[in-house]
Order: sequence, then C-alpha cells, then structure tokens
Amino acid sequence: GNPYSLRIEDKADHIIITHNKFYYAALELKNWRRNHLIGVQNPAVKMVMIDEIYDNFSWGLADPVAIRNFLYYVDNYWAYPLGYVLLFGGGSYDYKNLFENPEPKNYIPVFETGDYVHFQALMNKNPCYEDFFTDFTGDTLCDIPIGRLTVVTEGEASDVVDKIVKYETNNLGVWRNKIILIPDDEFDKEGIDPLYSFHVPAMEEVSGVIPDRFDQNKVYLTEYPLVPPHSKPEARAAVIDALNKGALLGIFLGHGNFQQLTHEMVLYSPSDIGILENDYKEPFFYFGSCSVGDFDRVEKESLADLLQKKERRGAIATLACTRTSGYNSITTLGKQLVINLLESNNSITIGDGVFISKQNTNFGRKYAYFGDPATPLFPDSIGFQATISSETLTGGKEVRIDGQTDDPKFNGFLFVSVYDPIRNIVHPVPNKPFTYYYNLPGNSTFQGIFNITNGNINANFFVPTELDSGNTGRISLYIWDNSREGRKGFDSLITGLDDTLSSDTIPPEIEIFHCGKLLEDGMTIPNNAEIVGVLEDESGIDITGRDNRSIYFVINEDYIDIKKLNEHFFYDINSSTRGSFEYALTLDTTMKTVELRFTCYDNCGNQAFEVLNLNVFNGEEFRLSDVFNFPNPFKETTYFSFNLSHRSFVILSIFTITGKTIYKKDMVCEPGFNRIFWDGRDADGDRIANGIYFYKIKAKATDEAFENQRGDEAIYRGKIAVAR
Repeated sequence: GNPYSLRIEDKADHIIITHNKFYYAALELKNWRRNHLIGVQNPAVKMVMIDEIYDNFSWGLADPVAIRNFLYYVDNYWAYPLGYVLLFGGGSYDYKNLFENPEPKNYIPVFETGDYVHFQALMNKNPCYEDFFTDFTGDTLCDIPIGRLTVVTEGEASDVVDKIVKYETNNLGVWRNKIILIPDDEFDKEGIDPLYSFHVPAMEEVSGVIPDRFDQNKVYLTEYPLVPPHSKPEARAAVIDALNKGALLGIFLGHGNFQQLTHEMVLYSPSDIGILENDYKEPFFYFGSCSVGDFDRVEKESLADLLQKKERRGAIATLACTRTSGYNSITTLGKQLVINLLESNNSITIGDGVFISKQNTNFGRKYAYFGDPATPLFPDSIGFQATISSETLTGGKEVRIDGQTDDPKFNGFLFVSVYDPIRNIVHPVPNKPFTYYYNLPGNSTFQGIFNITNGNINANFFVPTELDSGNTGRISLYIWDNSREGRKGFDSLITGLDDTLSSDTIPPEIEIFHCGKLLEDGMTIPNNAEIVGVLEDESGIDITGRDNRSIYFVINEDYIDIKKLNEHFFYDINSSTRGSFEYALTLDTTMKTVELRFTCYDNCGNQAFEVLNLNVFNGEEFRLSDVFNFPNPFKETTYFSFNLSHRSFVILSIFTITGKTIYKKDMVCEPGFNRIFWDGRDADGDRIANGIYFYKIKAKATDEAFENQRGDEAIYRGKIAVAR
C-alpha cells in the first residue's frame, strides 16, 4: 500500500477505524454521522481501514501503536483538531492467534502492557488501555473521546449500527426520564463482604447529585432476601425488569467480573442479556466495578461490551473497567458522569461526558467506553414553564398543572409522575457495628400522559388519602415530541393531610373484557386469555400499591397467590379518572370453570369488587399431532394413533388410489393420546384386496369457544398398504 496516503492535509470531525470485513456496516454509520453529529454543521466523517494505517505508520506491520501515531498526526497536522474516534472491530490479547481461534477477534488490536504469561497474572497484571490510542500527553488518559464496537462478525456489525441509528431516530419517550441505580449489598460468598461499608453509601452520594427532574429507579440489593447459599432471585428479577422498562442512564457500584454483577449474580452474561426485552430503550450504563469490561479475552465477551452490541436490546453504550478497579474513585467518576451528562444544558455526546469526567477526576485509565462516542444522550432540548395549583398534596383533592412551552408551536406529550414521601431506610449489617441509612423513592401515586397542543400544558390528578406525613412529596414532568424533550420537577411537597369535606363515597367501576367483549358470569374464556380491566372513578384510582390499597385479583379464592396489578395499570391519555390494565392468564389446561375476584380502590378509599364465574377451555393452538399407523403394511388389522390438543370430533376415512371412499368411522376423542382400530374391512364388511390405499384423519374441536373461529380443524393424510 501507499505509505503516504494518510500523511496529507485533510480534516475530520469523526474518524471510524475499521477492518475490510466490516466495510459496509461502517460505511452505513459513516453516512449517518455525516448528517447526525451533534453541534457540528456539515461534519467531516472519515472511515479509515486498519491496513492503511499499518502501511502509513508501522511499515505494514500490525502494531497497535500505529493507531495512536496516526491519530496524533491527524490531531496535529490536519485542518483542525479531531473530535471523536471509533474503533470499529473487536480485539484480544492473542495478537498472533496462538489459541487457533477459527474466528479470531483481533480486527482492531488492543493496547496492553506487561509480559506476564501465567493466566491469573496475565489478566491482573497486564493492563488493557483503550485510552492509549488518543493519549498524546503521556498520562494514559484519552485526549479525544474514543470508543469501540467489539464486533467480530458482519452480522454483529450490521446489528450494532442499526441499534445506534434507531436509538438516535425519533426514539424519545417516558423511559428516558428514568435513572437506574444498582449498588451491591453487604454479602459475598463467604458471608459479610470486607467492603460492606462502601457500596450503598457510595450510591447515595451519586443519587444526591441527580437532578430532581429525573425519576430514580433504585434497585438496592439490601431490599431483597438472600436465598442460601448466596443468591437473590428477586433482586435479579428487579434488575432485569428495570432494564426492560428502559432508562436514560444506569449506574452499578459493586463487585463484578467479565460475566456477572455481584456475588449473587443479579445479572449474568450472556444468558440474562439474551432475555432482555428493552427494544431500543437502551441506557448508557456505567459499571463502577472490577473487570466488567474485560473484553479482550480470546474466546469470551465481557458483560459490558456484549450488553452494548447485543441487537435491539441491552445498552446503547457502556463504560467499564477492563481489569481490577480501585473502589474509592469509582464514586467520584460516577458523580462526575451524572453532573456532566444530566446537569449540563448543552448538547453533548456520551463520549464527551465520559471524556470530561475522566479528565476532571484523573481516573478511569483502565475504563473502556463501548459504543460510538458521538452518540448523543439528548439532554433537555425544549424549555417550558409550569405551575401546580397546590404545594400541599391533600388526600382526596385534585391538583392542576398548567404551563407553556418556550416554542408556542410545540405539539407533543406530557408525562406526569407523582410520588408520596421518600422512604428513609435503616438497614443494620448483620454481625457488624454498622448500619446503612439510605432513601428510596416514595410510592407512585399517579402516572399519566396528556396531549400538548400549540405549547399549552394542562393536566390534573387526584391525590390518594392516608398518605404518610412528610414534606418530600414530588412531581416530575417530562415533555416530548419526535425530536425534542424537556423536564421539570417539583419537590419538597407536603403530604399526609386529607380533605375532610370530601363527599365521594361511591366505589370505582370495574369492567373486565376479553377480545373486546365485556365478560359476564357463565361466559367462556381460554385458559391463556388476555384480559383487559377498565377502572373508572371520579376521584381517580389508587395506584400506590399499599397493602390495603392495591389493585389485584385472585383465582378461585387463593389469597396466598394474590395477583397485584398496580404496575399493569395505566391511565387513558388526557384522563385522571379512567384507565386500564392488561393481564395474560395462565390457568391450568385441565380447568373447566374459574372464579376471578377483582378489587381496587379510588383515591378516597372506597373499595370496589367484581366477581366473575367463567367457563374455561384449553386455549392452546388446536393441534392434531404424532399421527402413526401400525402395523403398516398389515395383513388383517391395524391401528391409527394420534394426539389431540382439545376434545374433538374425529373422522377416519380410507380411500382407494382412485379416490373412492371404502371405509369411514367417526367418534369423539379426548385431549391427549387416542387410538382407532380398523379391522381391514370396507363399509360392506368385506376384506379389502392387497394393494396401496390412502387414509385421512380429520379432527374438529368441539369446545364451544372454537365455534365460528378459524384454527379449530386439522387434517392428516397418509398412505397404507395391505400385504397378505
């Protein structure tokens, strides 16, 4: 190659360094960035092949230092300083593929120091520095925002570009007002963790600098029971649920390694990442932990880089340590990330926020950024003013919200979240003279969406009675359209006072639907019915989830297994009095009848009941399967066996090769295994001649719920021979 092709006068705001294997995916990202680089008009985006860099800066030899030398040249000799660098391809410490991996990862090499060869020392004492490639001052911290996409196949490359583009395209929504905080607890595999006093207090420091306009989703492991020997399945479910609901930012502080978070494995890679369902609602996630970003192993991916590159789910970008990490500075770095990404009113990218935070803390040399550093976090981009009718949230009374956006032509949506007082938690550490003191968000008392037309903001909600007394109630407002979003919060609101003059004594109305039909006693539903419950009351529905105020239902009076529905309930748009929930039943397939007992409360404490006694049928897809004829060929008699998913009317027909029906038998068969006997005689009772015949088994479901519906019938055709 030409050793001077890059030693020219040129310009670049963003450089993508990639391998020929990923040319087309990288080209797609380049073309996207040419029109979508925040803060830059008509940006210059360059895509450079790694082999060309070797030809220009390392005499054609594969050398990671060549990348640094090329970027130094660009930053100093091209038209203006470089803005962002993206390494588009995986890398590992096995530069020469001595492991004989059939698909080696070293498309864009990593930079490591140390020469230890024993495995434990290799991973602990051979640091991996991604910042090296843009470190031009010798402090091993990047001087230009840099990130990596650790793709190793063309499919991965295409998926991750699609993920980035869709994240940045009309992808705003209420999920972007959430911040996930996950601190480790006091336990390790041996008992009490030596660092028990660190993680929770550290996360409280981070929580304290998050602006009030954001909603914090605190998944604190201390709130979940330990299941011997050392697991917390409820905490794992809560972490996965938080990710599935989406968030703008996530922060973890605690123990971890390349495949798991915490000793209790509340997130395990790759299995848990594979079941995530947060389609394109991906946060930027910071892991203040050891080795979660240990991506340069030969045959395994790290949790952090897999979370970023997993198609349509996971995280849009991650920041994680490639080796062990000191625990004191991870808190400082976390606080800086919050300040630089959330408190800034300027439009900055995630890479900018990481770069500034590392520089401000002089920490994070071994922390790798996975993702495109030019991806924006979309901070507040539309301003608005709003007022509330009362700073005292009086139980049973209405609160109104009025306001105006800065742009009088703004048409979009307003999401209102209301919370009762913060919960102050006191958690003693077992067998230690130490106690955690931390705060958890109050219960949600209202969540609703309202239209904004021509910039006018108008909304209302009702306050539940019997809230705890305090002055930490909170309202957060989030507005958005296709391309802009804005936030505002009201805190220090007074709670615990009720309207003694309220005249509402009428309970809510409850209506339960299936397939658009209002359910009544005696009607029939499938065992896997998806039901919709519509709840309405002039004072609104209590959604706090308090034990004495929950929305729930029970099946056949089984109060041990109460189905809480608060998180399934959503108010209708522009309403604070009417909403609905959806729930998929999973009744036993043998169940013939069921009693469903629903209850809810309005915000004045009036309780409503709805009891339905229904018939049940097996709602699985109708199937005729495992059809088998034996013996075949036969001399005198034979059997036809098969399985049915439902009780069915079955017809067995035997035909000659010309299509003439010579025998037919019909019967009602039950679900499961069935067998039909045939004595080899035709309809007249005569034995049939030797030869080839055809048979047909036709099954039609007899359940009344299948009447006039498609999919209630199945047919199987086969060949049979008579040979005497």
